[in-house]
Amino acid sequence: MGIGFRMERVYRGDRIGRITSARVATDTKSVGSRTSISGCFGTRTGLDMLFRIGKEVRVIRSTLTVMWACSASSMAQSSIDAMHKYAWSENCGWLNFRDAGAPAGAQGVRVHSTFLSGFAWGENIGFVNFGDGSPANGVTYANTTGADSGVNIAANGDLFGLAWGENVGWINFDTRASLSSFGQQARLDSAAGRFRGYAWGENIGWVNLDDAEHYVGIEPGCAADIDGDGDVDGDDFFGYLDLFVAGDARADIDGDGDRDADDFFAYLDLFAQGC
Repeated sequence: MGIGFRMERVYRGDRIGRITSARVATDTKSVGSRTSISGCFGTRTGLDMLFRIGKEVRVIRSTLTVMWACSASSMAQSSIDAMHKYAWSENCGWLNFRDAGAPAGAQGVRVHSTFLSGFAWGENIGFVNFGDGSPANGVTYANTTGADSGVNIAANGDLFGLAWGENVGWINFDTRASLSSFGQQARLDSAAGRFRGYAWGENIGWVNLDDAEHYVGIEPGCAADIDGDGDVDGDDFFGYLDLFVAGDARADIDGDGDRDADDFFAYLDLFAQGC
């Protein structure tokens, strides 16, 4: 896959401020705030983004050239750090979050923008399924049926939802009610690149993600790969656009505490580079 684009910025008004709403229109097919781009190898789409700032409307115009290989992507590897891949369960020993599958890591746990997927492995309990990577609503697992179950990531990094152990049943990663007052709820610490806190299984007790030495770490990822599938493609572009329009903290690419035009163009730069 290759990705390239050139972009022309067109502003109306004397400054760019906080963006409170956005609409996307293209010369292809538009569905709500998401636009489907058809074709492969060199589909060119003129993209006008109309941002409403207060009562004024700014226009940001770009031309994107996106190229897809139009072939099935290779199996994604686990996003867990090879040097830090274990969590300890008080009643069933070590859980390996990385090495499930053949080759090792092909089906290990992966960290996406709003959920986890893949499997952990315990010598004493077998596989633990963190989700299939396809939440029914495209964002988070509902955990109302086994077909749509898994572990989710809240905007602040807290984990919530259920993992399924083939021999031990459900493991609950939503420990906010009982442990958040102690700062020990299960969570993803993006700044430190690791999981923290504790999860709970009725049949196995506490799963410790909080140890200073033996913990589950996250390999440095590509900021442009919003859906965490190992590719930088149209799904990532529109995934970022969804976060941006929603004012989600994860859209703050430059880390200044605001979600504004600078973040949008910073993301486009990363997207163009393919990370």
